[in-house]
Amino acid sequence: MKKSFLFSFFVALFLFLFFPNGSTFPYNQNNKFAQSLAILGDDDPPQQEIDNEEDENDNEPNSPLDTLSLEGLIKLLNELIGKESYTGDPNSDTLYLKIKKSFDIFGAAFGEILKNYVVKLDPEDLAKDAIKGITDDLDPYTNFFDSESELNEAISNNDFVGLGIVVVVSDSSLIVVDYIDSLAKHLSGLKLGDKIIGFDSVRIPPNLDTLRKFTSGKENTPVTVLVKREGIDTPIVVNTFRRKIELHDVSLFKIFDADGGKICYVRLEHFLEKSIEELKSLIKNFVSRPIEQRKGIIIDLRDNPGGTLESAIQLSEMFLPPGSLIVSTRGRNTKDSVIYLATMAPIDTVTPLVILVNNGTASASEVVAGAIQDNDRGLIIGEQTYGKGVVQSVVPLPYNTFLKLTTSKYFTPSGRSIHRNRFTSKSSDLINKIFVSDTIFHTKNGRIVKESDGIQPDIPVKSLPENTFINFLFDKNLFLLFVSYLENTNQSKEYGNQPKEKLLKDFAIYLKKKGIIYRNPFEIYLDSLMKYSSYLPSNKKAEKVLLSLIKMSHRGIDDYVKEQGEKIYEILTYEIYRRKASFEESRFVLLQKDPYFKEALKVLLDKRKYNQLLGKVN
Repeated sequence: MKKSFLFSFFVALFLFLFFPNGSTFPYNQNNKFAQSLAILGDDDPPQQEIDNEEDENDNEPNSPLDTLSLEGLIKLLNELIGKESYTGDPNSDTLYLKIKKSFDIFGAAFGEILKNYVVKLDPEDLAKDAIKGITDDLDPYTNFFDSESELNEAISNNDFVGLGIVVVVSDSSLIVVDYIDSLAKHLSGLKLGDKIIGFDSVRIPPNLDTLRKFTSGKENTPVTVLVKREGIDTPIVVNTFRRKIELHDVSLFKIFDADGGKICYVRLEHFLEKSIEELKSLIKNFVSRPIEQRKGIIIDLRDNPGGTLESAIQLSEMFLPPGSLIVSTRGRNTKDSVIYLATMAPIDTVTPLVILVNNGTASASEVVAGAIQDNDRGLIIGEQTYGKGVVQSVVPLPYNTFLKLTTSKYFTPSGRSIHRNRFTSKSSDLINKIFVSDTIFHTKNGRIVKESDGIQPDIPVKSLPENTFINFLFDKNLFLLFVSYLENTNQSKEYGNQPKEKLLKDFAIYLKKKGIIYRNPFEIYLDSLMKYSSYLPSNKKAEKVLLSLIKMSHRGIDDYVKEQGEKIYEILTYEIYRRKASFEESRFVLLQKDPYFKEALKVLLDKRKYNQLLGKVN
């Protein structure tokens, strides 16, 4: 089989280069999956079931190919290339000669490595590594997959079996920081802030890969989790069970009152077929209300990495009139250059619409944002998006291997490419430059939009300035752990009526008991200067000034807690609230403090400004 694979590798590469349309390649003719799958996100599922059947000749022991030597194979390929190469066209001849030369060099190097490398190597592994070496040097999105399971793991967002908890590694501990769904909050038996130290009497290291080995398994099988709870000295045994975790791409849907009407908010995590169907049903429910009651729709695509192109088109069709241009793709081959128009009857073309984006909004999410913006159907609010403007196709290869190949760039309705080159290679640089003709474009209403590295929002929302002390506390999960301490020692209830000063004072005491020491960036900088000064000629006066500055810059935990009291109190009270509230309500309360969400509400409730920004004549 190994020699057969090696032969197939060389022959497949040869035939692909000489017959790019696959017309002489029997595998492409007969395989029902020869059609490529359009992919926009790295975690997208294939749109067709992949054939698991092995090649009929895969296990034939007496195949004549099994006796073909590596040297003979190279000679055969050279003869084939030599026989077909000279066409009389100088340009064509140059290409064939390059191919022949490349095969000669590659074959010689491959054979030399197999015969004389210091340890014996597997030719299959060596060939696959060679392919991966080629794809790794093209662009970040072109990949070779050794098996169907490897492909599915990379591009799918399937449901799985587990406990339904979100765990992070912090200070060498596995800490439960959230739940995937509302069921996990009630069924897992695990509490926020629990530190997982073992499973079924086996202690485990603080490693997420090890954790997954114990939490995954067969559905409805029991598992015993050993945890350490903040405020309780002895470990606690939690008897729970594994269950099927259904990943809902619509993670939050809420219809709420606003200015005498209703606004619909939807948070979409991915673009998959099931998520679009779910979203259609929810939006239909909202638009069944009279138009005068519908103040607006907010679709939150922040940190949405994408999905299938088809799903992005279906979402856009919900809000655009039939015939509207949604997106176009342009590639090297004619089949990869396609114009996509809205063909389905829309759900709603009149309710004011806002799309929330940030620099984690990518791929299929950017297709939707570009379609809504260029058709002047709604406003884009937030930050510049990620800038993944290329499309991949999944191509089945022999022996159940697969290639995810960048085949085209996509363009918004106004003609913009939003692709950002994040990879240094010759091919990536060329991708960035092809099909680019201008940098200024116009929306349907004549608004100017610019070609840039991503979608530029109509209303930018500036990120809040970083607070290093607050970030330090978040990174160490100290807000979460403090409230867990209050909960586990039955103190959390009293904080509903206690003054802010007591909560902040107790928080500072908790931090000091844990030995938390915070050093601000200025202190760290002065320390580095002090260390550097030891390598310089002695200067007592300078050292004295430096020591004085270090002493002046140092502050205790109490000082920082007092200085950031308002923000800390807000975070702690929410952390207490989310232990009591429902899964959905706690998230909506947090959303209402979000500057992106506030900006969306502001513009939706100001019809004049909304229309003005869209270039509509009042």
